[in-house]
Amino acid sequence: MAITLFDMLRLKEDEYEQGVVETFIMESDIGKTLSFETIDTVQINTRRLNSLPSVTFRQRGQRYSQGNVGIEHVSDAVYPLGAEISIDKVDLRDKSPFQDPLTFHTQAHVKSMAYKFNDYFVNGDHATDPNGFEGIKTRIANYLASTQTLYANSSSAVLDVRAATLGAAALSTAQSTAYQFLEALDRAQYALDGHKADLCITNSDGIRALKNCLRYANAYVDPASTISTDFNERATSAKPPSKAAFVWGECTYVDAGVKVDQTTAIVATDSSVATTACRPFYFVRLGDPYIQGIQEYPMEVSQSFQLDDGVTFRVVIDWPVGIRHVHPRSAAQLLGVQVA
Repeated sequence: MAITLFDMLRLKEDEYEQGVVETFIMESDIGKTLSFETIDTVQINTRRLNSLPSVTFRQRGQRYSQGNVGIEHVSDAVYPLGAEISIDKVDLRDKSPFQDPLTFHTQAHVKSMAYKFNDYFVNGDHATDPNGFEGIKTRIANYLASTQTLYANSSSAVLDVRAATLGAAALSTAQSTAYQFLEALDRAQYALDGHKADLCITNSDGIRALKNCLRYANAYVDPASTISTDFNERATSAKPPSKAAFVWGECTYVDAGVKVDQTTAIVATDSSVATTACRPFYFVRLGDPYIQGIQEYPMEVSQSFQLDDGVTFRVVIDWPVGIRHVHPRSAAQLLGVQVA
């Protein structure tokens, strides 16, 4: 059965465990959009249709010709993500009125887990780290057809939608560029099965560029009535107190934010088009058989226990998690958009 992080939060009976899941939700705009299928194992295998069988018309009295169904196997695994939180009993017993020491240390570790999950959802690659799951960038490059990579202009020329560039151009030229950008976003979504995307992951400058182009096209609508969670979210992707990330054309645009170092953008610039630094846009369909989270079991948080040294207490957070896709048109990327 697939559950969301909000379901996981409701299922936790311990207040400390609830706080752990809640903190993760607050720090992961990506995670809160996913459902996680509990697979009760470390790897899941699925048969996928590779090619359709040939069929024919027949003459009366004759048999139909037999066609072979093309089948291939796809597999995905879970990888334990978690943290060991160690705290000296002197600090644990500190009755400071400012902040509970255990809460302080726990929140720091859980935030780091959320940033790591966000990073690997996009950039996870077994070529650089075999201990984590592979992200959508790697899956598009290695496992999906070349048709799932699209260009805003061409593979050798970028589309410049920077605010300064559009502002310096004649209005007709700026509008034409904006229309071309919006059309490219549509093409990227049409590359997915069903010609629609549920989620687009980019950086904050990509979302700002989209909003600016919508203004030039007189199509900007602030999704003020859309509510996503009960928590505040990153200012670059949502408006407090509980508004969704930017939504246009039924697709939610999410700022992936930064890595654990709090500096490096998760969706890094790409220079494959004319060696110009451009911001990619990753489009995905969510749910089975598309992009879906998997877990061996929901996130677990141990009770605080004392180590052999007699002075250190430890809490372990453990979550065997991954993502999977079955359908070959589960994701697509749009390249060659210069936004900043």
